[in-house]
Amino acid sequence: MSRTLAHLRRLIAVLAIGVLGTLSTGATAQADTQQLRWQAILSFQDGDAINVYGTYNSGCVAPWKNGPMTSLFFVGNEYADTIELFDDRECTSKIFQAGSGEWNVGNKLVMAYQVY
Repeated sequence: MSRTLAHLRRLIAVLAIGVLGTLSTGATAQADTQQLRWQAILSFQDGDAINVYGTYNSGCVAPWKNGPMTSLFFVGNEYADTIELFDDRECTSKIFQAGSGEWNVGNKLVMAYQVY
């Protein structure tokens, strides 16, 4: 049940970004930014999920929530197409690296991420 709920949360987040892009008031720059944005949804063992996004490299980011992560959904763009997960807040101890797609992380303790 919680896996289905997490999948629905990811789907809703992705759809919400798409809807926001189509509901824009005709501002071409805003629509272009929507298409260039990368997005990642980090799903945790307790059922929580974090939706993060950006346009360019993120640098090392320690999100407000950390803990055992079960899955990752990532959509890159032309500027940033790789995400890395780390088990420390300084992004020195990489435990996972992937491109666009939905990935099973395997209950690894994730303290920070970096998109480039």
